[in-house]
Amino acid sequence: MNPFDPFPLRSLAIDNRQRTLARLLPKASTGVVFITSSTREFFYYLTGLTPLDSDHPFALLLELPSGRTTLFSPEYDDEFRLWNATPKTFDELRAEVGVDSVVAAGQLGGVLEKILGPVGAGGIVHILDSTLEVIPDEVKRYNLKRKEFTHAITESRVFKSTAEISLLRQAAEITSKAHIQLMKTASIYTYEKQLEAEYVYSISMSGARNENCILSSARSRKPRINLVDSGVVLYGYVSDVSRTFPRSGRFVGDWKLVYEAVLDAHKAVCQAMRPGVEWEDLHRLADRVMLGHLVKIGVCNGDFEELVRNHVGALFFPHGVGHLIGLEGHDVGGYPDGVKPIDEPGIDKLRMRRKLEAGMVVTVEPGLYFNSNLIQKAVKGGVLTEFLDLKRVKEIEEHVGGVRIEDMVLVTEEGCEVLSKDVPKEVADIEKIMKGAMNEKGVMMNFMNPLKDVEEGVATLKELWKQEYMNIARRIWTERLILFLIFFCLYLTK
Repeated sequence: MNPFDPFPLRSLAIDNRQRTLARLLPKASTGVVFITSSTREFFYYLTGLTPLDSDHPFALLLELPSGRTTLFSPEYDDEFRLWNATPKTFDELRAEVGVDSVVAAGQLGGVLEKILGPVGAGGIVHILDSTLEVIPDEVKRYNLKRKEFTHAITESRVFKSTAEISLLRQAAEITSKAHIQLMKTASIYTYEKQLEAEYVYSISMSGARNENCILSSARSRKPRINLVDSGVVLYGYVSDVSRTFPRSGRFVGDWKLVYEAVLDAHKAVCQAMRPGVEWEDLHRLADRVMLGHLVKIGVCNGDFEELVRNHVGALFFPHGVGHLIGLEGHDVGGYPDGVKPIDEPGIDKLRMRRKLEAGMVVTVEPGLYFNSNLIQKAVKGGVLTEFLDLKRVKEIEEHVGGVRIEDMVLVTEEGCEVLSKDVPKEVADIEKIMKGAMNEKGVMMNFMNPLKDVEEGVATLKELWKQEYMNIARRIWTERLILFLIFFCLYLTK
């Protein structure tokens, strides 16, 4: 699919409405569902529609059990029409969204009374939880229920349809290409803003919109390492991919040891993913793998199981192993009804706690971070000091900082599929891409980076000045030595 071509959002929205109703009807078979565009991703999920601005919201009404749909369109005054895009007509909206009818927002009260009867007759309106403040007064007069519809649409968003998976796969592919482009140009640019501009240009030329591009580097003006956490938006669906790579193009020393620790954890989690596996168990697996590496490289010491029981790994892995992804980077549904976070260091940071099921799309993003300030706070009082070599922690913090590897992963009946597999994460593959790019660019590097031209020019002038200064100094001292020898010889001949 060409991302510049219109996507059939109408069929996607109709399918999403049908799947949501299929979950809702067994628990709520009477009344209507009411939702406004102020709920953003939830409304978009059911309609594929984005309002022109927040002052002119749309609303959708679904009748139960028939599923008949009515879209309420805002009214626009002449001033709005003068300075903004021309609003779609009712016929255009009906065709685009695939609803049964479109009426003006001012008719909401009359439509509700026609379907539910007069106020006080017991008519039920199902709304999203926590959206009461944006519900019109015409709706508030009826018997409002929140739980059933909120649960139905949230669970529907957790399990992706074939069309949704296709969009997420393409979003991941666009992001992967942008990451590869960053690897190719990392040695060219001096500043993070330049790399970010390269990323935004790459995804824009691929037909997507920037969701986020977070670059974190070693603490120096000219960073040696880039950790890039980025994503795109494609027809409302987002991607989230992270890679960490050296500016020099080569993994060496502690930097390579830490990277391989995170990579091994990433591989272990993906290999263990399958329907029925608890998400927190995958987090614990990643933690154990990385903790084993921390022992090998001299950061942690002591009995391994004792390290695990004292949650030492959480000092270096302070976030969850991943999260659901879809219309939002951190998508809804991570904690089903009645499920609470586990009060345990590391595990308490999880954005999701449920068994994996086919059709879920999640991120897998283990990471190791060396922040001596945070670690010093954690070991205050000497509780964990015996397990750590703080000098070694400081060494790695100075040279590495942190490493994260993040992919988008689809849970399948057999296991999983990595949607962002196109962007490399093996050491040899990243080094090959970066080495090849360096060889290809040649003199183009200076053309593409005028700021670097200036810096290199200044450095060259400094070096030339230094050499000239040394030459002048040599001449002066040589002349002085010759004069001294002449006068000394004259003195001896007297």
